[in-house]
Amino acid sequence: MLGSPHATTVRGPIALRGSTLELLRLAASERIKAPIGLLSEGRQAVPMPALIIEGWAAEGVLLDDGRQQIVRILLRGDICGLGPLADQLQTFAITSLTLAKAPGDGVAAAALGREREAQAKRDLHHLIRLGRLPALERTASFFAETYERASQAGLLLGGFMPLPFTQTQLSDHLGISSVHMNRVLQQLRRMGLIEPRYRTWRVRDLPALASLGHFPLEA
Repeated sequence: MLGSPHATTVRGPIALRGSTLELLRLAASERIKAPIGLLSEGRQAVPMPALIIEGWAAEGVLLDDGRQQIVRILLRGDICGLGPLADQLQTFAITSLTLAKAPGDGVAAAALGREREAQAKRDLHHLIRLGRLPALERTASFFAETYERASQAGLLLGGFMPLPFTQTQLSDHLGISSVHMNRVLQQLRRMGLIEPRYRTWRVRDLPALASLGHFPLEA
């Protein structure tokens, strides 16, 4: 199980990519509500793939010794349970979620295909982080990408983005010990690149942060 953090959400207008807007229009009107927890357990079992309308989720692997690797962080507009390895990953609601079942008809296939491509691109960025970047650059890359995604999804409030993950969960995503994770966050703060404010973060210089993390911002 991928931890049990405190929940936080930011409510605002839904701003989704074109392909997910298309999926939303095609999806059934019924919405699925999921509390914090593993989405495949008991009464909380959710049919996949599912489009996130509100909330944050994570997908990862739990090792037999209790350690975990969070592979993906998902937010509004992303799709849980997507791709050929979806059945190998646990999906966990980090906050309470509002989901819509992604339609399985032929009309939706193209939109789902574009979402698979977007997810594969994010997976590649994360592989590069874990394989080639030291802790400071790795964390800078993560914050640059997540801030850009949160902005595109309409989640920024006064320039701050919600990030309802504990430092332990961030360390499980970035492959850094929780103690070192705290040091790296403090270093990025001292560099004037990020600013925390009660479970939210502001990126003060996105181009500089992206440059430090070798992350290609979208034009």
